[in-house]
Amino acid sequence: FSSQRTEFVTPEGVWVTQVADSAEALRNFRLRILPKMGYTFSSEAKTNGMVVTATRTGAATGALAIAFDGAEVADLTGCTIAGTAPGGTVTLYIAPSSSYKPGVASPADDAWDRASAARTSGYPNLRQATIAWWNAFNNRHQVTLPDSETELARWYARSLYYHGVCFGNTTIPPGIYGNSSWPAGGAICPEHDLVFSQLAALY
Repeated sequence: FSSQRTEFVTPEGVWVTQVADSAEALRNFRLRILPKMGYTFSSEAKTNGMVVTATRTGAATGALAIAFDGAEVADLTGCTIAGTAPGGTVTLYIAPSSSYKPGVASPADDAWDRASAARTSGYPNLRQATIAWWNAFNNRHQVTLPDSETELARWYARSLYYHGVCFGNTTIPPGIYGNSSWPAGGAICPEHDLVFSQLAALY
């Protein structure tokens, strides 16, 4: 069977995940929240949802609320959610909260209010709102290259040169640990070096 999963985070910070399994699926979708060692977990069933709270002595109280469509609480003690039938679509609206958050008296209530509100709004509305937010964000920060007034093109080309000389074994050390033979021989490392090009364009 095939499974298509779509996920995004709304501007309000709710993680929305939709899982659509084809009709050939033999088992229901299942999601289990695993307790972390040292924490005390408790769970509460809600209408179309569940809230899990984690506590530990000397630490903040954390809560995770999951509102859903096409699913049900399969095991409250085991913090498990399951699809109502195999080969269906399950939509999850997941919201975290913490006692560190200013003005929050109950992390569980805060998390549930946000998850439940997202479910009420619905997947299509949330998806469109998120797309609109990112379009507004990207358009506000859009640049056109070449840009002679700010010389962005020149800075971008320079950053690419810094990458290029790495493979030419020159004395300019732009790669990970420069051109040293240890541990990567000066090769470009995505975690460290590819960001150079992006930063040059952004600046």
